[in-house]
Amino acid sequence: VLDRGGAADAVALVDLSGIHPVSYTYADLRRMTAATAGALRRRGLGPGSRLGMLCANTARFYAAYFGGLRAGCTVVPYNARAGAEA
Repeated sequence: VLDRGGAADAVALVDLSGIHPVSYTYADLRRMTAATAGALRRRGLGPGSRLGMLCANTARFYAAYFGGLRAGCTVVPYNARAGAEA
């Protein structure tokens, strides 16, 4: 998805979780995703691995999610804000 996204310097997302909004370009997310995928592979995760994620709704979530997919994992995101009914 990120590899087919917009131009490297185009804004891909804006993280509103902090005091000030932080913009991330497609190049930023590609770099973060590649670093996360590499870290997961070095820890032995890859195709066939299941990766459960409990993350806040931030840019780091997207980097971890896409990094897990890039490493070949099956990624299961959990939303801490969702109640038992979700």
